[in-house]
Amino acid sequence: MTRRRLFWTIWALLCGLPLLSASSVSSGSSFHVSPLTAHHTAAPGSVVNDRLLVVNNAEEPASYKVTIQDFTTDAEGGDTWSSLGSHPRSLGDWIRFAPSFFTLPAGGKRFVEYEIRVPGPEEAEDPHATAPAGSHWSALLIQTDKERPARAEIAKGQKGSSLGMRLAFVYAIKIYLDIEGTERPLLEAGSLEAGEEPGSLFATFANRGNVILRPRTWVEIRNLEGSVLATLDSLLWTLQPEGEHRYSFSLADLPEALPDGRYQVAVIADYGGPRLLGLTAPLNLKGSGGR
Repeated sequence: MTRRRLFWTIWALLCGLPLLSASSVSSGSSFHVSPLTAHHTAAPGSVVNDRLLVVNNAEEPASYKVTIQDFTTDAEGGDTWSSLGSHPRSLGDWIRFAPSFFTLPAGGKRFVEYEIRVPGPEEAEDPHATAPAGSHWSALLIQTDKERPARAEIAKGQKGSSLGMRLAFVYAIKIYLDIEGTERPLLEAGSLEAGEEPGSLFATFANRGNVILRPRTWVEIRNLEGSVLATLDSLLWTLQPEGEHRYSFSLADLPEALPDGRYQVAVIADYGGPRLLGLTAPLNLKGSGGR
């Protein structure tokens, strides 16, 4: 039987929540880009100009291609990538960038410039339409033509196919734009549920406004009188309009184990609105020591 050789290309997206960790991918990448995320605020009818720095870390020249793509983020924090204009808040019709292809010498660097033109009411096809409101976003993807081979060959004498892989590094630079004066932030508390693992809980929050939210969330363990006995902090997370985020935590992460007994757990979110949001549930610890 003739052995066949299959070639796969693995795209390593370096962005807010990458497919591979930023540290592990960047250590093998032959170039880097900064910043990895950009946030802008602009009025209707105005123009935003900014740039990204690309540095060739390799010991030989390399060429780079720049494209634009849309994405949405799911409740678990994962990104789904799609064609330009696939969601109504895409920046695709507003953003222009240059160059789309360039070559850098070993150790060389250059900027990729981009411009965002925010339409005003007079640019809409409907004369009664208003300017777009809230947040809009897309991502610039920067890819090198240098691929690192990674092959796994079949043992000599065995039948089957050999497997070849080419690891191509792609930086996905997320670009967010808020339309000034149109922001309507609104976070809604969803549910608080126990997970399958002992001591694990899941809290869901939903963005019912029209702008990107970056709420800070933390957990409080309280006694039945309401006094806080222990807290768990979390990182800021990005929540797109009409999106949800499922925040998970575990009592195993508490600094100290709690004695057996009855408690109350509260998950609190601060998104910069007029009030804090919270989800609460009873907590009964027995024979676990809070772990």
